[in-house]
Amino acid sequence: MLKDYPRSIRYTFTLLAIFLTLFGIIQAREFLYPLVFGALLAYLLYPMANFFEKKLFPRVFSILLSEIIGIIIIYGIALFLVRQVSRIIDDFPELRQQAIHNVSLFLSSLEAQFGISDKKIENFLRSVVEGLFTGTREQFNKLFVDLAGTVLKMALLPVYVFLFLFYRTKFAYFILKTIPKERHLVTINVLRKIATVATRYMGGVFIVVLILAVINSTALTMIGVRYAILLGISASLFSFIPYFGNVIGGTYAVFFSLLVMPSPVFALKVAILYFLVHAFENNILSPNIVGDAVEINPFFVILGLIGAGMIWGVPGMIVIIPVLAVTKIIFDNVPALVPYGYLLGPKGTRHHSLTGENLAKFLKRIKKFFQKLFNVKNR
Repeated sequence: MLKDYPRSIRYTFTLLAIFLTLFGIIQAREFLYPLVFGALLAYLLYPMANFFEKKLFPRVFSILLSEIIGIIIIYGIALFLVRQVSRIIDDFPELRQQAIHNVSLFLSSLEAQFGISDKKIENFLRSVVEGLFTGTREQFNKLFVDLAGTVLKMALLPVYVFLFLFYRTKFAYFILKTIPKERHLVTINVLRKIATVATRYMGGVFIVVLILAVINSTALTMIGVRYAILLGISASLFSFIPYFGNVIGGTYAVFFSLLVMPSPVFALKVAILYFLVHAFENNILSPNIVGDAVEINPFFVILGLIGAGMIWGVPGMIVIIPVLAVTKIIFDNVPALVPYGYLLGPKGTRHHSLTGENLAKFLKRIKKFFQKLFNVKNR
């Protein structure tokens, strides 16, 4: 046992185990992330498959029907996005002319307002716009090739989802067989918590993305932005990445509007829209739909997103939050790891958080302060 060794040896073994685990995760990423996606999608489809199994069909047919419905939805969204992208590619010559015109107007306004006129800046901006639109066609072709490669890597995803759903009971019994009997009750409780958290998180995020797609598309259409539905849907898909997703989606929508719309006012309206949508999503939508399914300290959420992005790229940023949530549940129920579960969670800082209750207390203090100040002046 490691307990028999000096503390320095134990720490060395622990650090070595962490290093080897990270090395293995990085090296096996092409194999692992479809597997992790399969597990998360299985949790997403589990309520539907379980409903069909209880009401209508045997387990095999229930899972197959759920997967077919999921594939039809994903295929429909993908087909729509591909058609919208092909429209943009066809309109490239017109968009290019509009972008060059916008750059010229921007440079003219700089010269008129501030007397700034530099041919080098003008030539640089024009070359950037020219390169953006002449190279984008090749970039889209490369993107489709990369997507085709990703689809091939994900070809086993439906199989993984099916097997996770079909063998879910067997996996649970396997875990119980590896645990001492006196810990079975705790283990069952942990497995139920993991299933509840993963199902609620995946389902909640999916609903949030759908709602944001409708809000973004409708608002952009009302503003008058070109390709509003494509921009709205594609920007909402970034919401699978917590914290940074809306910022990324909003940034490219603003940049696109600035380039191809006839007035910078459109870009300003889009920026205001995404600021409001971001606030709405973080403060109203996600808390009420996803709720407290994932009780992770925001500090570790951000660290996890950055670290997972460095290791697995975008797939890592998508899967890291439920992985952290599952890790915290395990830590909370293993006595030796309870302190680490506490560190990952939000407990201990709630009284410092900017909640409605704390904000009301703060406003009361401000009110009392001004009342006292006013009374002193009257004397």
